[in-house]
Amino acid sequence: AADPPVSLTGQQGTKNLPAWNLEVPFSQSTKTGGINELIETGSANVLTNASFEHSTPATGWTAAGAPTADTTTYLQGKKALVLPVIAAAGDMLAQNFTNCSQFSGNNMEASIYLKTTTLVAQVCSVVAGAEYQCVAVDSSGLWKKHVLNFGAPTTGACGIKVKATAATAVTVSADAAYLGLATNI
Repeated sequence: AADPPVSLTGQQGTKNLPAWNLEVPFSQSTKTGGINELIETGSANVLTNASFEHSTPATGWTAAGAPTADTTTYLQGKKALVLPVIAAAGDMLAQNFTNCSQFSGNNMEASIYLKTTTLVAQVCSVVAGAEYQCVAVDSSGLWKKHVLNFGAPTTGACGIKVKATAATAVTVSADAAYLGLATNI
């Protein structure tokens, strides 16, 4: 008799289609008992597809243009996301978590690793649905972590976005995004 199909379910998500071979970065699989395993992702990360490993790499994100997967110069996992050149200032990549108020009274962290040589990119936190704080993206061409801290709102969404302050002829690569309880305070 054949083995039953394996399915994967996020603890707060919906059940995905059956899959026989599951992969997780590094050693992030923990046997919880019997035939059950828990994928350890830092547990507090509320972003969908935070490592851009989905077969459609920008799944879960709002992205400008047509981002592509980079399978040669990634930071974690087996892929990074390459954001296309954009012709005007505006959001390049964004994701919001609608139930951010569940963390009310706590410090939050929005972070993402980026690699680019453009001088016109910024990473911003989004609090209660509005842009809250922005920092310039490192333009060294090396993977750099960009971290923003903020207080969780009592109502509304929180999130992270990458934006261009002007048109850019340079791509931006993204990997290993995080949104959740602060880990760096």
